[in-house]
Amino acid sequence: MPSPSFLPTVRSAKQFANKLVSIRLSPPDFKLYHELLINELKGPSLLIIDNPNNPTGKVLLDRKTVESIVKDENVLFVIDEAYYEFSGVTFTDMIKDCPNLAITRSMDKAFSLAGARIGYIIAGDSFLKELSSFYIYLPQSSLYAAREALKDPEYMRKNIEKIVEERERVLRKLCELKVKVYRTSTNFLLIKTEIPDIVGMFKDIGILISDLSNQISPGFIRVSIGKPEENDIFLKEYMNFSDLFNHKYEK
Repeated sequence: MPSPSFLPTVRSAKQFANKLVSIRLSPPDFKLYHELLINELKGPSLLIIDNPNNPTGKVLLDRKTVESIVKDENVLFVIDEAYYEFSGVTFTDMIKDCPNLAITRSMDKAFSLAGARIGYIIAGDSFLKELSSFYIYLPQSSLYAAREALKDPEYMRKNIEKIVEERERVLRKLCELKVKVYRTSTNFLLIKTEIPDIVGMFKDIGILISDLSNQISPGFIRVSIGKPEENDIFLKEYMNFSDLFNHKYEK
């Protein structure tokens, strides 16, 4: 799997894998080197890639790479498309002809159903055969919420438009503050900041952001896009912290 990746997936891999091979995504471009990845697939392997990547927000895969990987019948390939509705990049049309390919998605993001914890898998026969007896029991409220949400795809599309519009607004404001912000195909922003302990400073005022210092390097944070008023508070407080930091540095 790439490193960094979605943390719960990383934890599961560390717990259950006989051997874990991490392909490093390094700043500033966080590129996944496809030849290096394919060369590591020696023998039976489970390959998991979040596309777009969490936490960098970068699209890592193209069709040529996916085709090269699924040719190897010893490789089970899972693509996590949790942010597909934002990126528009998917490989679902390959499932029919690729029994060793599976795609996972979530209704957390685009449908704003994070509390319901609804996910689903679109999978080839190699996966379906083994997962057919694997049952997951969900609350009735989650099932009803998911069913009703699927009846109104237009709401989902409008929801994405609002989030993307807010994401770009926040990105522009941060750029005006000379903050290093990375382009993303998700509902969050990856930021490189010079302000020490900024995660703790935000937490002290009731704002939670992700500290990525253990996944990438010190100074990297991930900020999810919320409502306009929530984003305005974040921007205002970031500016305040920046002014305090610059004043201290100047002294």
